[in-house]
Amino acid sequence: MYKLIIILLAITASTQAQTAEEHFIVGTTAQLAGDTDDALEEFLKALAIKPEHPPILFAVAEVHFGDKNYTTSLFYINKAIALVPTEWEYVSLKVNIEKATGNLADALKTLENYLIESPSDKNATFVLSDLYLSQNQADKSIALLRKWQLQSANDPTVLAKLSQVFQQSGQIAQQIEIQKIQLAQSGYSAEILTQLENSYTQLNQQIEFKGYLESLVRKFPADAFLKRRLQSQNATSGATAVLEAMTTDDLIQKARIYYTQIANPQSLEILRNILLVLDKRTNSSEELHEMNAIIKEKDGKFAEAAELYFTLCQGGGASKIENWIKAISLMNQAQNPQRALRIADDAQFLFTGNILIGIEMSKAYLALKSVADTQNSLNLLAATIDMAKSDNHQNKADWAELYNLLGDTYFQQNNVLKAVEMWKKALEYMPNRTDIIAKIK
Repeated sequence: MYKLIIILLAITASTQAQTAEEHFIVGTTAQLAGDTDDALEEFLKALAIKPEHPPILFAVAEVHFGDKNYTTSLFYINKAIALVPTEWEYVSLKVNIEKATGNLADALKTLENYLIESPSDKNATFVLSDLYLSQNQADKSIALLRKWQLQSANDPTVLAKLSQVFQQSGQIAQQIEIQKIQLAQSGYSAEILTQLENSYTQLNQQIEFKGYLESLVRKFPADAFLKRRLQSQNATSGATAVLEAMTTDDLIQKARIYYTQIANPQSLEILRNILLVLDKRTNSSEELHEMNAIIKEKDGKFAEAAELYFTLCQGGGASKIENWIKAISLMNQAQNPQRALRIADDAQFLFTGNILIGIEMSKAYLALKSVADTQNSLNLLAATIDMAKSDNHQNKADWAELYNLLGDTYFQQNNVLKAVEMWKKALEYMPNRTDIIAKIK
């Protein structure tokens, strides 16, 4: 509704714009239509009338940022922040400029200063936490989130972020403590309990997890779900004892047999137990790595599965593009777009211009949601589509996804008309894509 009002006002203002507000409306309309040159011209006219108007300064900075004129963009956004230092949208753009120009130390300082003035801004806290982590400063990231954890009385989103940071920094024991709090908050949900079990398994502490389950059953004797989980754990422990008595060669042969029957839930469970035993005995071969990766994916452990596929890419499987695409795609599903992009960068050296890699990279850029990363998605998709056309690419599903992502990118840039145009083009290739139809409606 807000954008519609702007467009209607612009129709009357475009031919007779005189005030700063009128020029600003015309500029905003041009920007929404993707005409950045006209937008900048109108914003500068508005700025000439009101040189210290923060929204206009921000608009000029945003256009220059989109055009990769980072020095000019920084000049204008600094003026806006000087006038309104506590506006997160302005500070966020400045951080994106500093990240785009490689000035990560400046980005850290900008965020730290902003949080001194606005300590209750959770979005800024999470951005700073991610930036600390990307700079191998996990301790600072954790300290920042721990402070929020105390202030917010265990806000669920803060706990989820803290658990993620512990996972990414390899501090699994600390992650377990957070997951126990999450489990209690959730009313002992199956999802959180499974995540907790996965963490114990990473530390090879299945016995400790069983003990924890037993303590929960004693605490909540009427909880049927917890009783069933404990019974399942007891059954698994017995099966594991049988497997541990077998030789490694026999276990590998059994793993191959059950791998062919993986669609059967019981076979999948047996294969999972075999691989747990084998992992303790020997360095996994590529064959066992692939089995483990598939099981992790089926269990919803997307980050672990992605890393296993990436490990395969480092060995003899480097030439198999399927391993690379799986690694990138699963890391996107694990909601870790930064890691997905780092893997994709390696993949591009071997498979320049691959369409599926381009699709997964675009998803990662869109997940990051910054102005710069959205523009990166747009540039990447344009190049990928050009290459697909030159190669006479025939896969309709790939074409549909390319234009679907292009629509998502334009939508993220607030260019709704262009987004709808791209989504409609996607439906020309895959008319029954209900997710795309829903976006247009």
